[in-house]
Amino acid sequence: MELSRLSYLQRGEGKDMVFLHGYLSSKECFAAQTAYFSRFCRVTAIDFPGFGGAEPLPEAFSVADYAAWTKGALSALGVERPHVVAHSFGCRVAVKLAAQDPDLFDKILLTGPAGIILRRGAGYRAKVGAYRLVKKIAPRFAERHFGSAEYRTLSPLMRESYKKIVNEDLRGESKTKFSSSKGGRIRPRRPKRRRSIFPVSPAVGCGRRRADISRSPNTRWYSI
Repeated sequence: MELSRLSYLQRGEGKDMVFLHGYLSSKECFAAQTAYFSRFCRVTAIDFPGFGGAEPLPEAFSVADYAAWTKGALSALGVERPHVVAHSFGCRVAVKLAAQDPDLFDKILLTGPAGIILRRGAGYRAKVGAYRLVKKIAPRFAERHFGSAEYRTLSPLMRESYKKIVNEDLRGESKTKFSSSKGGRIRPRRPKRRRSIFPVSPAVGCGRRRADISRSPNTRWYSI
């Protein structure tokens, strides 16, 4: 992957820390965090294809496609076993990557994570049935009036990608056991004791909450 084709921010020195943004967002949403942590780490924030300053999608990407692209981008940028801070859609990508390669990341902080499909009731099924019926009769009307506001802003290609993303249940990946630095295995969990070093801004949807992502010898992922 050529660096000239990536839209990214990289600054600072030391331990690698990566920021993965949410859907319809960009690397700039982490401006406060990258500015703060660049004093202590080498921070990297990237734009996923189709967002921010990145190139358009070449095809309808699934979560696995975004994960493969991200792994290639981080390799091209020389990022090694980083701490990862992910928000919303970025959490899907982080979890997928960690499930595929438990040693790829050091620690993962998930903020506003998405990816678990809950049981859907009769109301949801009725809406889907109505959409399918209307789409057969008046497809343009259906596309304009059904689906989320977020979905309706997307191009046809991005809509196909969006449907792949939101219909994938990451429940299996989220149960992954991550390797510890001592060779053992541990289950993902919150730390029992947290040191407040990471101010998470409203830009990532967590107000003034804080979480420690630096004081463990083991590979863990936390969700806030």
